[in-house]
Amino acid sequence: MNERRKKTRRRTPCQTAVFDSSTGEHLGWVVNITCEGIMLRGEEALNTDQIYDLRIELPDPIKGHSRLDVRAHTLWSQRSMDPAYYNSGLELVEVPAHVNAVIELLVRDAVFQRWVS
Repeated sequence: MNERRKKTRRRTPCQTAVFDSSTGEHLGWVVNITCEGIMLRGEEALNTDQIYDLRIELPDPIKGHSRLDVRAHTLWSQRSMDPAYYNSGLELVEVPAHVNAVIELLVRDAVFQRWVS
């Protein structure tokens, strides 16, 4: 895979669940994140070239938000090193400013346990 990422991603040290907002289906967990995209690990491969409305459940509220609602486009999905899981790369699209501000905090502080409310 050709490395096109421009920003540093931060690994998330805890289980940050991601759901399909339309169906409520659990899609996986955030592996790493930037303001431009996320990598998910899930039990099923995501459809590539598909738009998902995601709900990211935050382990602790950040700036008063306990979840992030974002739209994302799946760029790739492949089996993880652990064959029980798949990794999927998604590009965030149409990110509202308040969500972008929360993601910037996530990227800046890789430890999910000290958030400013």
